Amino acid sequence: MEVVKFVMIYPLNRGWVVARATGAENPGPDPANNDKWLLYIYERNLVVDSNRLPNGLPAIIPTTIPGSSGNLLADYVQPGGFVVSFANCLGFDEEGLARPVPCPATPPAPLRAEHSAAQMRFSLQGEIRQGGRDARVPASPLRFEAAPRNLPLRLSEISLN
Repeated sequence: MEVVKFVMIYPLNRGWVVARATGAENPGPDPANNDKWLLYIYERNLVVDSNRLPNGLPAIIPTTIPGSSGNLLADYVQPGGFVVSFANCLGFDEEGLARPVPCPATPPAPLRAEHSAAQMRFSLQGEIRQGGRDARVPASPLRFEAAPRNLPLRLSEISLN
């Protein structure tokens, strides 16, 4: 039995959360900003089966996670102000060498190692309403890119055949 770490960041409506959450997950009332978003992070170690790829990674990673909840990461996010895009996904040429390709519109299920995102882009824009005016904080969105460090170089590293 082996575990892999799963991390997810997701937005929720601030007013909806304030009306329903308890404890540290509730940021507290601020009716002027009920339309803003909160960002939550969810981290969990997932048990994966013993079916392995030649490089030792799990062949299939679970896409259904029961009994989950996250932790508050950021408050006062502009509605629509958290954007994640997949610049490239992992693809393989006729010789089995890895290359970046456009990502599919919908992730496949079950999710397999050859469906990895090769490059992601993140953008975050905060916004708070004070005195009847919305102010963006910071003035321009925070932007950054990320890429996994453990992508295979050849299809043979992840193929079961």
